[in-house]
Amino acid sequence: MQIQIRSFGKLTSFMRILRYLFLFLSFSASLFAQKFNVASLDDIANSEAKAATSKMNATASALSDNYNIVYHQLNWQINPNNLFIKGSVTTWFKPLVNNFSQIYFDLSSSLTVDSVKSNNLMLVFLHSSDMLSITLASPLLQQQLDSVTVYYQGIPSNSGFGSFGQGIHEGVSIVWTLSEPYGSKDWWPCKQGLTDKIDSIDIFVTCPTGNKVATNGLLKDSLQLGGNTRFHWKHRFPIATYLIGIACTNYFAYNDTVPLGNDTVMVLNYVYPETAFETQQKTKDIVGVMQLFSSLFGKYPFAAEKYGHAEFGWGGGMEHQTMSFVGAFVHDLMAHELAHQWFGNKVTSASWSDLWLNEGFATYLTGITFEKMYVGIYWPIWKNNQIKEITKELDGSVYVADTATVSRLFSARLTYAKGAYVLHMLRWVIGDTAFFKGVNNYLNDSQCNFGFALTSLLKSHLENTSAKNLSYFFNDWYFGEGHPSYKVLWSQDADNVVQLNIGQTQSHSSVSFYEMPVPIMFKGGAKDTIVVLDNTFSDQQFEIKLGFKADSAFFDPELHILSKGNSIHNLMDSINDKVLIYPNPAQSELYVMGGLVSNPIKEIQLIDMSGQIVKKIIVESYLPQNKLFVNVKDFRAGMYAIKIKRAKDEVIKKWTKM
Repeated sequence: MQIQIRSFGKLTSFMRILRYLFLFLSFSASLFAQKFNVASLDDIANSEAKAATSKMNATASALSDNYNIVYHQLNWQINPNNLFIKGSVTTWFKPLVNNFSQIYFDLSSSLTVDSVKSNNLMLVFLHSSDMLSITLASPLLQQQLDSVTVYYQGIPSNSGFGSFGQGIHEGVSIVWTLSEPYGSKDWWPCKQGLTDKIDSIDIFVTCPTGNKVATNGLLKDSLQLGGNTRFHWKHRFPIATYLIGIACTNYFAYNDTVPLGNDTVMVLNYVYPETAFETQQKTKDIVGVMQLFSSLFGKYPFAAEKYGHAEFGWGGGMEHQTMSFVGAFVHDLMAHELAHQWFGNKVTSASWSDLWLNEGFATYLTGITFEKMYVGIYWPIWKNNQIKEITKELDGSVYVADTATVSRLFSARLTYAKGAYVLHMLRWVIGDTAFFKGVNNYLNDSQCNFGFALTSLLKSHLENTSAKNLSYFFNDWYFGEGHPSYKVLWSQDADNVVQLNIGQTQSHSSVSFYEMPVPIMFKGGAKDTIVVLDNTFSDQQFEIKLGFKADSAFFDPELHILSKGNSIHNLMDSINDKVLIYPNPAQSELYVMGGLVSNPIKEIQLIDMSGQIVKKIIVESYLPQNKLFVNVKDFRAGMYAIKIKRAKDEVIKKWTKM
């Protein structure tokens, strides 16, 4: 049994809780959103899901797993007024096998390949079923560097909805791309998938003069070509295919600057000119956020180049490497997309089943801004909002078994909110020092630094820094579904010894018990203490010695545990009140406890709101502790009355079935 006691001075944690409760009453979710001008988590997730909807049944081709891409030179001609792209993509690559004679690229069949060249030689190619197969002039040896250039044009598939979109702002056209997860092939020949990052890229985009092009890396130059302008952007960090993006319209450009120690990072903002003045006030928010993330997770990964925002036509955002595309300049959206530069871009999920490594982290880091900034007063509101979102349904795992279902992959409740709360609980279980050290070790692991990672690698690093086996935790919270509900009974004797019983029920059968350190606050007069109990099974008994007489107790006052429907009762109050029913509300299990041995329970009746008795239990003999279990799993949700007939009296209570 592990017990930790945390005591506070006169301005106690209880006072902080009262302050938090006041904030809960003062700031509903909508007022909270207005205070920070934030987008809802549903908005962020839904916008990302919408972009992927038409592409989720596609998969990266296994035919392209036998070579590594070293470099792309991407040359495109676009016009915001037209849904059309023309250009060439030169790919330098190294085979992973000998006698390499064919190279495959993913490319939508809606686009037309005009020709393919290598070393000024025309190559034979076949373009069919969204696959471009190119026969090389001669076979290559393993690791032999070579290149091919594909010339193509056409109207991208899913135009106006998916990976190549078009919109209007103040009568001016804009085009943009958004390729997560399988949309890159809709507009350029590429190697999709989560196994190979491109070492570096140069992007050349030609568009009508008067427009600007936003994309990855640093702007090297712009060249006037008649009525057009060609923009050259250079990016020298490894990048996943889906993180390459371009946007083009009559942007107004300006910089914010983020001091990071002895260095500074440029934040380049490409925004609509009609709202530029207002937007310039909002983007300053990113300065403190980048400084916070850099202090916790290491310096912004792409500080040698830039960070930036490009305004585009979605309500949410997309974390294109070094330049996030955003539909609104609001705190949580900007924080979310910046967080992706560490979690999603520097280290990228190696499987769409592990998308939480991108989205859960980005959501949690947004929460951390509320913890560490704004004096932390909005942190409990953020946690409460996540718990409400996650527990509004009884099932659901963080792990994504069905990556072809867009609503599941981009689930705001599971991939985003529950993924974030799993991280919050990991931090609680292993402590801040081990958590942040483990996450930093994960980010800098040579296996995934500017590469790809799976959940198993994160778990390994957290186990190493905490010296704990976390298999049980990941089985319960990552693979398992649902959440727990707690019922706590306590009493205190004349020597201030507290006896506790912690019971737990689970909302889903995939988890038999959630093992967690359970915090309980006891308060008496001007004193309070938080006791942390290592709860490993239901109806576990604990005994602790307090240094004061407690008059009240609070379950998990700082919201460390993802749970719902919890109850905590003083048994002495129960005796005085003669009958205790718990939990209330309840999902499947209900307990009725009578107070006195001399007045035992004889019968109970559960009565619905129409007055009908829906269940009757006759008690034939004395119950241990005068405690009766009632199975209410099959009851309809709603209000009920419970009539408890005892030897000497009758008590009627109200109870709610969830």
